Amino acid sequence: MSRLKEEKVSGSVVYAGDFLEVRKDVVRLPDGSQGTREYIHHPGAVLIVPLFDDGRVLLERQYRYPQGREFIEVPAGKRDAGEAPLETAKRELLEETGYVAAEWIHIGLYSTAIAYSDEGIEMYVARGLEKREAKLDAGEFLEVFDVPLEEAHEMVRDGRITDGKTIAALLWVKSFPQIRQTPAVDEEHFRLVTGFNDIFVVIACVLLLLALKWIGEEAAPWLGTLALAGAAWLLAEFFTRKRRMALPSIVLLLAFVGGIFKTGVSAFDSLLIASAVAAAAARLHWLRFRVPITVAAGAAAVVACAYALLLKAIPAAIDWTAGILLVSGVAVFAVAMRWDLSDTQRQTRRSDVAFWLHLLAAPLLVHPVFTTLGVFNAEVGLAKALVVVALYIGLALVSLAIDRRALMVSALVYVLYAFTALLKQYGVVSLGFATTALAIGAALLLLSAFWHPSRSFVLRRLPASMRERLAPLR
Repeated sequence: MSRLKEEKVSGSVVYAGDFLEVRKDVVRLPDGSQGTREYIHHPGAVLIVPLFDDGRVLLERQYRYPQGREFIEVPAGKRDAGEAPLETAKRELLEETGYVAAEWIHIGLYSTAIAYSDEGIEMYVARGLEKREAKLDAGEFLEVFDVPLEEAHEMVRDGRITDGKTIAALLWVKSFPQIRQTPAVDEEHFRLVTGFNDIFVVIACVLLLLALKWIGEEAAPWLGTLALAGAAWLLAEFFTRKRRMALPSIVLLLAFVGGIFKTGVSAFDSLLIASAVAAAAARLHWLRFRVPITVAAGAAAVVACAYALLLKAIPAAIDWTAGILLVSGVAVFAVAMRWDLSDTQRQTRRSDVAFWLHLLAAPLLVHPVFTTLGVFNAEVGLAKALVVVALYIGLALVSLAIDRRALMVSALVYVLYAFTALLKQYGVVSLGFATTALAIGAALLLLSAFWHPSRSFVLRRLPASMRERLAPLR
């Protein structure tokens, strides 16, 4: 027997509520004397850390009356009489968030307030999430949203999350990276929509923004695009900053930066001013909303600004356009790799930023090369087509090494064009594009099916020092 144990002598219920009881017990202390202990009896509870495959975590925003304010929490709920903790967790996740999970991991017990309550919360991680329909209890009101796990940890650090159980669960998951890893291999996670509501919101936003642009242009061309940008920012305050909706956030970012750019062109008739202002606008948007595509949009604006500045200083530089674009592509690719190498496990927003930068870098790298070869303004002979294939294979090898399919997708249009033109020259006019698409589509599907062994083959031929800096095989 523990020398510190206190034994109950007698007890009474001071107050009995719907599910909580306030109890007062007389206890025998370790030295033989007696004392009283007042505490709250709780039936027990569970909490769930729902993790998406792309590393995002599902959270709730709920008003807590005793504290008189809203709290950000993980889903949680009390156990019903005779209910196993895991069954409670499954029920609460579905009722509060509308999700079910394919995999459940028990990570421990959290004792809430050991000095005055016997409440214990069983903690679970839920993975393999699938959307169903939420079924909130009567009188229960909450908002569900998701953020990258890294951002949830930032919320703990900066005080946006102060709920004890949520802090404990999030830090537990952070301490054990294997918990948040998924069994899928070499996935380039890219979340675009979580449901039809994302598409619905995008349609509504596009209609509203176009209407404002149209009305504003009746007064002045620059006023319409400025109204477009201003409205996009205001809409982002809700749909991006509060709701964290991916597809609407992308559309609103493009509308904002594009609107600022067009305003600069209309008001100043200057590519230099317009692109400089657009780059500054992208920077402000990033500081406020942290939408991953913003960095790529800002990079595109910087490239345009640098090009315009060079033309202003050296008008003859217009003849160097292909070379300038190629250098810009190398620079953007280098920036993308810097973001990539800072998160090789692909668990944070930095990986999402790298995805969009790679998507921008590919055409900047490929277009000037194909333009120099004359693919777009002359007949495409067999030799040129083979060069195009060789370049694309080189791009595929780089994509395999860095585990980024985005590079290949962004450059795919050039390959389709080159081979369609080649087939037309050999008399396959009506089915030129279809034949090309069939062959390339089959090749890409084959590569996708064998991406893991193909990447393993490529990585084994790289120096060990380089392999250690790239995304690992998963």
